[in-house]
Amino acid sequence: MRPAVFALALLLLLTACSGDEYLVKEAQVQRGLAIRDAGLNPVDPVPLTRPTAWADARDADSVVVHFEFLPDGMREGDAELLSDRRRLVVVGEEDTAGFLRWEVELEPRAAEEALEYRFEAFAGTGQGLWPATGNLRVESEPLVVDFEWPDWPAPTWDWPTTGDPARVLDGAEDEATLAPAFPFDVIREPIWTPARRATIMANSAGIRRGIGIEVGGQAWFLPFAVMLWNEVANLTLGELRSGVSFCPLTDTILHFDSGFDPNALPKWHDWAPAGLFNSNLSVGIEGLAAGQASPFNQMLGYAFLGPDRGRRLAPRPAVIADINLWERLHPGTLVLEGDPASVDQFDYIRAVNPYKDYWKNDEIRSEVARTDDRMDAKDRVFGLLFPDDQVVLPLRPRNDFVHHTRAGGIDVVMINSGSMAIALHAQHPVTGAPLRLSRSRATWRELALFEDDSADPGLWTQEGVALTGPARGQRLAWVPSMSAFWFAWYAIYPEARFELPAGS
Repeated sequence: MRPAVFALALLLLLTACSGDEYLVKEAQVQRGLAIRDAGLNPVDPVPLTRPTAWADARDADSVVVHFEFLPDGMREGDAELLSDRRRLVVVGEEDTAGFLRWEVELEPRAAEEALEYRFEAFAGTGQGLWPATGNLRVESEPLVVDFEWPDWPAPTWDWPTTGDPARVLDGAEDEATLAPAFPFDVIREPIWTPARRATIMANSAGIRRGIGIEVGGQAWFLPFAVMLWNEVANLTLGELRSGVSFCPLTDTILHFDSGFDPNALPKWHDWAPAGLFNSNLSVGIEGLAAGQASPFNQMLGYAFLGPDRGRRLAPRPAVIADINLWERLHPGTLVLEGDPASVDQFDYIRAVNPYKDYWKNDEIRSEVARTDDRMDAKDRVFGLLFPDDQVVLPLRPRNDFVHHTRAGGIDVVMINSGSMAIALHAQHPVTGAPLRLSRSRATWRELALFEDDSADPGLWTQEGVALTGPARGQRLAWVPSMSAFWFAWYAIYPEARFELPAGS
């Protein structure tokens, strides 16, 4: 049809249909309570953290999702298992078929759990209608790390290079003496074995705890079954020279830069035990003549006697952990099995634990300046070591916590999970905003993950590595901290703020 003829025909048709008539009638929307579609968003891949449940429902006054997290192997389709319930809310506009989109966020779930769910729509009469989809089972997908494991970032706060010995001059410093011969056989040539082949963890003493250290993506573990005999290890970890000490009298550890004086020759030093202060181990540079070495106390972090009086060691990240937990965090862990010079002397594997009874009773073998009865002497605590602003929390058995506090002018999150406690700088690596973490249901390598409270939340390991979210592949800075027996902590830091973990 030519354009002119078509236009004339259209004009005549419009004129004939004027008035109460319409040229084209809209399709009548079918009404009735119904759920057309339902599921998770996004469907593929299914997220472990905060899956969004959605349903397209028509003529519904409310929509509810019933769900349950099912461990592997549990049977499907059991309605009685759907004990959790969430009410959905309307998002968006009604579509041409009369359906509205309803959504709600569900709880995060663990990697070893599947999610079974179903929806129910209600009209004003209270009658419900089950969707045609019925019960659905959604398997979890494990979190995969495909980024280069980040190293510990440098702290953004100033850590002083000197301390004030005047604060400890209370008589107890007389106990700290340097034995000229340094009688302990310290670790100088460490024997490292992959964790899966390490025989030391089958020691007769049954000791499973030790010192976990991670540098440049490689992890090391120094069992207490070795360290309680040597007390100090001189190590090369990646490109770092480190000193690591363990005090079995106070259950404390310290990982520090062993190149204390970079201007000295040789630059690196061997360190060894150098006496006690308030029952806590002090370390000193080995090989110096009497009167030329100073004892650096583990918990103070600086020398309070001798020529280096007031000079402070530089702390590095380290934690006390159980080998099973540490190896799950770091499958490529190397375990210290001793030193060739002392492995026969101490017979680490068959030796009994000389501190077994001591760790369980209230005996204090060395004099301390002060005591406090708010806790038992050997109750374990976890504290922040800011020079002028210490905070300490009780580490009670089976009391996992995520505790936020502020010390040294920065926001800190202190996390205790299983047999490991750690403190991290609670600052988002991307936004720079304060970061609040809470325990998530999601897990990684069968270990707890932690979710932040930002608008676009991510999942974090206990060591502060972001596995998901905007900061994925980045890390929170380690905050100098230490666990100890209560008697030892109070003897050295009586002025510390005593806080109770969140939820206590």
